[in-house]
Amino acid sequence: MIEFNKTELAFKSRTNKGLLKMYLLFRFLSRPRLVRSAIKFFKFAHRIHLPLKWIIKPTLFKQFAGGENIHQTKTVIKKLAGFNVKSILYYASEGQRHPDEIQNSLNETLAAVRNAGFEPSIAFSVIKPSSFIQQSVLQKYSENESLTDPEKKEYDDYVSRIDQICKTAFASQTPILIDAEEYCYQRAVDELALQMSSKYNRMGTVIYNTVQMYLVDRLSFIQQ
Repeated sequence: MIEFNKTELAFKSRTNKGLLKMYLLFRFLSRPRLVRSAIKFFKFAHRIHLPLKWIIKPTLFKQFAGGENIHQTKTVIKKLAGFNVKSILYYASEGQRHPDEIQNSLNETLAAVRNAGFEPSIAFSVIKPSSFIQQSVLQKYSENESLTDPEKKEYDDYVSRIDQICKTAFASQTPILIDAEEYCYQRAVDELALQMSSKYNRMGTVIYNTVQMYLVDRLSFIQQ
């Protein structure tokens, strides 16, 4: 049985130095005024092409990301597996607009799904639906607005991309979490998640939807 009050188990994979760095990072993130100032600084630094990687990579990136590519994540996955902790493999990219960026997101996500199929220490792979379509089209669809012919084509391509990922997950029996999105286009995501679940969950559960329970309509959504 999982006991969430046993913090020595939860943090067993961390050194004292690593825990101190985590503590200081989250103390910083808990102060809105400091965070706002940092955001302004990073935006300004990015605008004048000031190098930021040396600040971001050992702090925020290291805390929230397993690596810059699949190969780098294997070290983290192996380390966590040594403490009986399974990983979730996720290509963290969203809000793409250019077709080349969308295609890259698709390629990387397919690679992550295939890789997860060969690695028993990976419990799930994750897809972010907004990585595969312009968010404006997703929002119009969710709000039942009429789509233009090019937007209809883009939406159909989006459905095809998600289906390709789910088909790949089904072939390798890699469970997939369809990540929750912003409320303004969550309806479209839920609709597609149900469609993919109906298609690929006939011989077992491969496709999972996710629910943000702080939203007031989510309990009724689950009940439905």
